[in-house]
Amino acid sequence: MIFNLKVEAKEKTSSYKSNSAFVKFFIDDKNILKNLKSFIKINKLSINPIQIDEFASGEGKSIRVYTSTGKPDLFYLEKIKIDEKFNSDYFRNYFAGFVKNLKPKKMKFVHVEVPEFIDFKNQFKSEDYFYQTIAEGFYLGNYTFENYKSDTKKPEELNVLLQNKNHKIISKAINVANQLINAVSFTKDLVNEPAITLTPKEFADRTKKKFQNSGVKVTIFNKSELLKRKMGAILAVGGASENEPKMIILNYRPKVKAKRKIALVGKGVTYDTG
Repeated sequence: MIFNLKVEAKEKTSSYKSNSAFVKFFIDDKNILKNLKSFIKINKLSINPIQIDEFASGEGKSIRVYTSTGKPDLFYLEKIKIDEKFNSDYFRNYFAGFVKNLKPKKMKFVHVEVPEFIDFKNQFKSEDYFYQTIAEGFYLGNYTFENYKSDTKKPEELNVLLQNKNHKIISKAINVANQLINAVSFTKDLVNEPAITLTPKEFADRTKKKFQNSGVKVTIFNKSELLKRKMGAILAVGGASENEPKMIILNYRPKVKAKRKIALVGKGVTYDTG
């Protein structure tokens, strides 16, 4: 990971600490110049008039403002044009890139003024999902695979505060995003492992450990079980390796009666892609 990351929701922050950044989005509409000037005045920012004009009416999409007094030290002003090109990946992609570029700036706190959902209701399936994509962006951008690096250092802390009056809904969205990205990161770790370390047995062992006490039943078929069930395809591919093949079955039964059964089939290739 790049940072020891903590994402939380706040209604509003009245004070800012040193080494902090603030992110503000402006909708590209007829009120953008008015809203921008009002924000600049309230926060006592010093911005060149040409930058203001380019941002409000020209091609300028972003403004970076370092303050002389700090608290916050850096403002990120971003312009969003909601048109046919805009989609629900915007905030996810923006903050994934944001995290990766933040480390050289030595920021420890990031305050995000979360836009109002009403402006984006046509692009997102729900308000919860809208907030979730913002949190997902931070978690996705923070991922790194460093299992075999010898020069890794203890990651510095980064506290992200998502500010909005609907902070209670955002808190729930953050929890969902965190669980989802934990699963994504586990998968990325498996993909990034070399075949010499992630053998079928290691793959099966890691999967079993991951789902311990999760309510998911894990069943592993070894070579003898595969032979018994006449599963020739997996045996044929695995037969060319010194590591015996495995088959992993994950079974989840919800506490409430399920409306339907869903089966997902995939292959975790650790030897030959076929």
